[in-house]
Amino acid sequence: MKIAGIQFACSLDKKTNTEKALEVLDIAAKEGAKIVCFQELFNQYWFPKDRNEHAFNLADSLKGEVVEAFK
Repeated sequence: MKIAGIQFACSLDKKTNTEKALEVLDIAAKEGAKIVCFQELFNQYWFPKDRNEHAFNLADSLKGEVVEAFK
């Protein structure tokens, strides 16, 4: 079984990051990956370095665009 571990540099733009993730997901699937793992916060900038209550608003809902795109 092929497993793909994917990491890439993220921008501040969630849509751009999601599109990039979907592109590399497609490549991994075409190469036979059955399990694809992305880095944490793959569609966000790396915000945990600072404690910022605003970051909680970045979470996606189960009906959100990103979750739906990956379904």
